[in-house]
Amino acid sequence: MFKKTCALLLALCLSAVLPALAASDEGKLALISSLGIMHGYEDGSFRLENTLTRGEFSKIAVLASKDRKKISSAMAVSPFSDVPYTLWSAPYIQLASTNGYVNGYLDSTFRPNASITLAEASAVFLRLLGYTNSEFGAAWPAGHMAIAADEGLTADISCGPNDAITRRDTVTLLYNLLDCKIHNGDADYITMLDCISYDNVVLCATNQEDASIPTNKVLTSVGTFKKGKSFSMDWIGRNGELFLEDGDTIMAFVPKPQSAQSFTVTGTAGDDLLLGGTIYNWEDAMPVYYKSAQTTYATAYNTAEEGDTFTVYFDADNTAEYALLRKPNTGDVFTSTMETYAVYAVLQDGIITYKDGAMETVKIDDGVTLYKDDKAAGVLQKSTLQMGDIIKVNYKDKDSKKVEYVIVDTKGVDGPYTVQNSSWTGYFPLNEKTAIMRNGKKADRADIEVYDILYYSEELNMVLAYTDKVIGIYQNASPSQDVPTSVTVSGKSYAIESLSAFHKLASGGSFSFGDSVTLLLGRNGEVADVATGTSVSENVAGFVLQTGTKSFENNNGESYTGYYLSLMQADGNLYEYETNREYASLLGDVATLTFSDGKANATATSISGVSGKVDAAALRLGESTLSPQVQIIDTYAPSEYDPGSAASVFLQRLDGVTLSSADILYSARDNQNRISQLILKNVTGDLHRYGVVTSAKNNSMGMSVSGAYAYMIDGNAGNYVSTGKTFSIGSRNPACFSYSNGQIYTIKPLSSLSGSITGYTASRITLSDGSRYDITDAAVYRQNSDYSYTLLAPQDVSTDAYTLTAYYDKSPTLGGKIRILIAVAK
Repeated sequence: MFKKTCALLLALCLSAVLPALAASDEGKLALISSLGIMHGYEDGSFRLENTLTRGEFSKIAVLASKDRKKISSAMAVSPFSDVPYTLWSAPYIQLASTNGYVNGYLDSTFRPNASITLAEASAVFLRLLGYTNSEFGAAWPAGHMAIAADEGLTADISCGPNDAITRRDTVTLLYNLLDCKIHNGDADYITMLDCISYDNVVLCATNQEDASIPTNKVLTSVGTFKKGKSFSMDWIGRNGELFLEDGDTIMAFVPKPQSAQSFTVTGTAGDDLLLGGTIYNWEDAMPVYYKSAQTTYATAYNTAEEGDTFTVYFDADNTAEYALLRKPNTGDVFTSTMETYAVYAVLQDGIITYKDGAMETVKIDDGVTLYKDDKAAGVLQKSTLQMGDIIKVNYKDKDSKKVEYVIVDTKGVDGPYTVQNSSWTGYFPLNEKTAIMRNGKKADRADIEVYDILYYSEELNMVLAYTDKVIGIYQNASPSQDVPTSVTVSGKSYAIESLSAFHKLASGGSFSFGDSVTLLLGRNGEVADVATGTSVSENVAGFVLQTGTKSFENNNGESYTGYYLSLMQADGNLYEYETNREYASLLGDVATLTFSDGKANATATSISGVSGKVDAAALRLGESTLSPQVQIIDTYAPSEYDPGSAASVFLQRLDGVTLSSADILYSARDNQNRISQLILKNVTGDLHRYGVVTSAKNNSMGMSVSGAYAYMIDGNAGNYVSTGKTFSIGSRNPACFSYSNGQIYTIKPLSSLSGSITGYTASRITLSDGSRYDITDAAVYRQNSDYSYTLLAPQDVSTDAYTLTAYYDKSPTLGGKIRILIAVAK
């Protein structure tokens, strides 16, 4: 029947038109009921011979329309003189008449209790398809009934145009409507309801037949999909028409008339299967489904083993269509010692996983057998895994934990879902044990914010939340805006993950090229949704690192030169935007961007007002609370019109540091008034380099000054000659080197730590008074007898062999740390 899917899936999946397939009344009823358009009565019957009123049909028209989710039961307006707002059908009549699906009479009445005729019902459905009354002609009902017949809308309808339509004819009319093409379009009407269909689909197996399949999924001959609410195990093995909602959930299935016969595999005879001791002469090309693989009857002997069950399905003409091969008692190798986990992080020698409320390290080597999304996929490469993937690990035996193979289910989570309000918990069957991970960190339900993107794993009882947003200009779509699989926003391409994002970014959607958009990214960094301009703040704040001009491409593929600006946001990522003018004066400053006419407008900004001591464990900054997902960057800008530098900072790096208001260039808060973003001004000193000045000479002749400096950084020797300035540093001094535009900008001496060092490890030193200091990333230089310097490896240093002196850039309470240790042989 339904020969096409929506444009996105058409572009990605289908290359051929599927043949039509008639459906029984029962099949039609199952589909219409699953779509929520018509339901039976309380006694379970549909009373198909009853006629329908105009009020009842108005409800059906609304529920079959693209406006089906807009209905509101709260009304204070009567749409017609004989339709009071208290009437049960008033909301449906109001919405249907407002959108032009139904018409009233010239006397301002609607006659909601009058029977509706086939002619009237057909006109309503033609309007749903996009036809207007002007296209029906003056002769009622001949004009539009001819159109309805041409569209196939009235196929298999027995009553006349002026007869009252029955519920049976209405079901057929609805079924035909879903298969009609939208007026002046290529898509079938069913795509308006976010539904797609496939013909001649075999439902191969569930978890009951093959444990490698997730418990909430069904393996079919065209893919693996979620079980819908109406899923029936009686469908397994059958061939028919499959209907999906949201592209991945089975909404309905209409089986074809079939019969089946099961055989026990008793062996092979050459290239033939022995089924109950008999060789059958079925077509060699007959498909045979086993687990996620499809083979043929001619080659099934390679897979089948004695004792297996071989079930053959026959069509209405008793012709063998296909077969299913099963291991005895539905058991198979996937069930023996299998454990299910969620991937948290990937290490070189294993995987950090989440299971039963706790983290666990699973030792898995590259190269083990891999099944991915229910299909054999070669061998595992751990680097391809990402947070949120569901993995099933099968061990050869539980004691040794030796892995036999891994099943990776990248589709093992439901989603994406966009949080619209606090009722998001109703999306999933949550309980007190449900774990919530937000951006890879453990979180509470209160941490979830509007426009977070959510996924849910039923097997692990876990919600995965992601908050990444990209705000910029919608510049292009690929392969086209009619069927976009990826979009370009502010110079960067993003793949589209969901149907919601596809519809909003496609032609006729909410956004056009040149519009300001806010992309909501999911767990794969793909576009899960797009927020409307008034829904999410379109302001972008960050540290400006580049400005200038470059070549851009317009919608027609023509190149032009425009201004641009690059800035680092608090998430540590660099973003580029086309701007309305040159912004070189903002280099090294925090700027806020707004968007208009397809370009960014930048203004210098400073939003802070916070200060105090950082307590990382308590998530506190002075009197303010920090978000567990707080994003922090530190910046350094040596001078005006200098690009400076910026880098991400972990909160633990600031533990115990006291920040003044001058240290914080920008801060932002989340919906719980917690600090969620910080842009700092040269607090950590980690953007500089550290080494030893081995020789320093300052020269002065009249008004002219210059300097010559030899140094060693990271064990490498270098020289720098300054003109017009000198640095207050002498020879053989540990120093901080600051850079501008890739060149040394300043050289400042480090301070020595008072007190003798009595203990040393690669990460910590201990003084004679018992105090300890972190020396992570500190370099150790041996001072030779000729005052040259050699970089030492940490394992070659000890307080028995050397006298150590530590040098720091500033107090740890201000963000500094020990940078250099000088070792003198005893």
